[in-house]
Amino acid sequence: MINQILVLNNYTILAEALSFAEAWGIDAKKIPHALNDGHAGSNLLTHLFPRMINRDFNPKGYTSQILKDLTMVLELGNKKNIPLPMSNLTKQLFTILSQKSKKNLDGTSIIKLFNKDNKF
Repeated sequence: MINQILVLNNYTILAEALSFAEAWGIDAKKIPHALNDGHAGSNLLTHLFPRMINRDFNPKGYTSQILKDLTMVLELGNKKNIPLPMSNLTKQLFTILSQKSKKNLDGTSIIKLFNKDNKF
């Protein structure tokens, strides 16, 4: 579950960073390389971020799985009375995504919530 907290929350963080970069006209394709050696460098930045940039939503995992895992994380947190605000917000965002789309989308498609036109 610790892995799921780290990975699944990063989907939304990467989407937010990408939407920010695109809004400011930053060449997002350069970001993984530019940040690779710093604290922001990560496997997810290297592999998921380019898929988000290219809007490559070919499923490698599904929103339904993400929601299942986040539900389990939050239930376990509740059992120990642990606040999990980031995971709670991520679950809310993936819930909105799954409600807006009739498809069981890949996790990278969370970027769709950050689109100005909000197209699905």
